[in-house]
Amino acid sequence: MKVARRVYIYLISYISLLLMLSGASDLLRLLLDAILGTPAPIVDASYQREQYSRAGAILLVGAAVWAIHWMLAQRSVAGGGPEATEERLSVLRKLLIYGVLFTTAAQVFFALYGLIQGVLALHAGPGAESLSGVVSRTVPTLLVYGIGWLYYQQVRRRDNAVTPERGGAATVRRWYYYLVNFGALSFAMSGIAGLARYVWELITTGGAMGIVENTGLPWEFTTNTGWIIAGLGFWLVHWLPVQRLTAVSADEQHAVLRKVYLYGIIFETVAVTLTSVALFLYNLLRYLLGTNPLADSGKSLLTAAGEPLLTALVYGLFWAYHRRVLAWDAGLVGEEPRQAGIRRLYHYLVALIALAVLASGVTSMLRLLIDLWLGGSATSALNRQTWGDQISLFATLILVGAPVWYANWFRLQRWAMAADGSADRQAVLRRIYLFLILFASVITLLASTGWIIYQILRTLGESFSGSLISDMSWALGAAVTGAVLLAYHLRVLLGDQRAGTGAPVAPHGEPATVPAPVPDDALAVVVAVHSRNPPAIEEALGKLQDILPAGSVVEVLPAAHVTAGELRAWLAHHPIPPEPPALPSDSPPGSRPIPA
Repeated sequence: MKVARRVYIYLISYISLLLMLSGASDLLRLLLDAILGTPAPIVDASYQREQYSRAGAILLVGAAVWAIHWMLAQRSVAGGGPEATEERLSVLRKLLIYGVLFTTAAQVFFALYGLIQGVLALHAGPGAESLSGVVSRTVPTLLVYGIGWLYYQQVRRRDNAVTPERGGAATVRRWYYYLVNFGALSFAMSGIAGLARYVWELITTGGAMGIVENTGLPWEFTTNTGWIIAGLGFWLVHWLPVQRLTAVSADEQHAVLRKVYLYGIIFETVAVTLTSVALFLYNLLRYLLGTNPLADSGKSLLTAAGEPLLTALVYGLFWAYHRRVLAWDAGLVGEEPRQAGIRRLYHYLVALIALAVLASGVTSMLRLLIDLWLGGSATSALNRQTWGDQISLFATLILVGAPVWYANWFRLQRWAMAADGSADRQAVLRRIYLFLILFASVITLLASTGWIIYQILRTLGESFSGSLISDMSWALGAAVTGAVLLAYHLRVLLGDQRAGTGAPVAPHGEPATVPAPVPDDALAVVVAVHSRNPPAIEEALGKLQDILPAGSVVEVLPAAHVTAGELRAWLAHHPIPPEPPALPSDSPPGSRPIPA
């Protein structure tokens, strides 16, 4: 019953509030147009009356319905009883509050951008919007929806002051903050990169003096500046509170959505950075191989070279910043299983995409070389420019894909083959990644080799044509690439299986040295060592092995995040077997087992 009541009250409150804000914004816009004398199409009095009536009706109806239902909603959280506490923590109430905050924040964000861009673009030339037009277009939305945002922020703070958010309520808050952070930062990064490219073009082409002489700012400057100010402003307003809360809250440090946000931003910045670097390398190789990549662009070599590099620099800086945030998080708290799943998803996704890019470049380059070697028609008909373009493209795919795949895949391998890497080694994402590549490699190998054998049998006793040789070159390149990928990843899969059976596995999949067995009657002592300096621990354990009696074995079992209390609890539930009958009195000391 309570859930149905909440759904009704909060849903009606949300809809009626948006109607009220929309009507108030439209009515204020009409009033400002009349006060400021904003140029408008010629309309008669009846049309103006209709506009005022429509905005006023929406405002009054929305305000009345919202006031009634919001009063009922607020009455449910009045006082400090258990029912009020339950209502303040209800997910449906948080969905309303943060849904309103998200909707109003989006309206304020775009209105703020429009105001900044419009003010900067004043007097830009014939047809430019007047100041009164900019104000009446943006200020009503900025003011009305800004008041709505501030009011519900106060509601949120009052609720949290009495009943701090936890559980599902805290999850809804994280969704709001991280979605706003992601969107605002994406717009800001795009604006910074766009402005950097534009300024670079002005500097390298000598166009800066033309801007100084003109009375208005160009569209590229006003637009990108608007996105930068609005984006960075909203990002900082939402990001700084999140960081402050994370520094003191264990719940925030363990939140999965935080890792989703961080890896999402890192994925975006990595993708744009690598794409920009790839574009630069592609055009550079074309230029070095005698092809003019700037023939149709009208830009100088310096201008064209700097634009993708500046984009890569901007996104690369934000990439580096969020990598530092991840490292900061790791220093605050250990990684939870679900957080580890997000981390694996990011690295496996990047490794898979990079491997696809690398395989595409290697296959295409092999096809080109094989076709040239066998005298196919695909390469014999190429002119110098086409040769340069194709080699540049394939080499770029290899140069970009190889280091990205290597960096992510061998990091995953290092985690999986570590002494405590069973969770990484047995992760479902790892199995999906390996079997997906094995499937694609086998299908590619079967299709390409089958097609080659078919063509050879079909043309027995005949000479191969140039077009057939070119077609076979594609198949040969794909077959070689598929065979290499199949052999390597099959070796990795077999190494994982050996590790799963308990056989020690070295980092690259080879069986490791098995320690000598320990006699059953040997004295065993469990020692828990906690330290943030693993090298010092390894050195101390090495010295311990040196001073122990001959035949003693020190087994190191890394167990991150295991406390001494948890270890005692485990030992309490796994009792030591009963002592054997008493030994003769002349037995050497220490011959019977003692509790660890």
